[in-house]
Amino acid sequence: MPLYHPDRFPSLRVGPPNERDVKMIIDPATTGCTGFSVLVSILPPGGSTGVHVHDGSVEIVHFCGRGRGAIRGEAEDAEAGAVLLVPAGTEHECRNTSEAESLRLFCVFLPALDAKQGVLADLAELTRRFLTGAKGN
Repeated sequence: MPLYHPDRFPSLRVGPPNERDVKMIIDPATTGCTGFSVLVSILPPGGSTGVHVHDGSVEIVHFCGRGRGAIRGEAEDAEAGAVLLVPAGTEHECRNTSEAESLRLFCVFLPALDAKQGVLADLAELTRRFLTGAKGN
């Protein structure tokens, strides 16, 4: 049974205006699992994912720190351990409300994201190389 340590995984920087680091932990394109994707987003102090939509996937976001989650423009403060459930096709945003600490978001997508193009394709390739060359993940 594989045990994955997200802190050891490589990250890809998403540029402005919603700068953040993203790690692909589990995905059909990297681990061969089917049905879901797991990503970790690390938002800098004051950072945001920006308002966005995942048309084909439900997203479950676990806040590993304090922040703010919004669905369809309705926002609520989130304590560490809070979970935001985002239905497929729904506008949402996560924001780091700290002025000093990064916010980690542990995100599960059902079904899996399409990692065939853009940032996700680049991230999948980076993760495949890591998993192929790393021992003891």
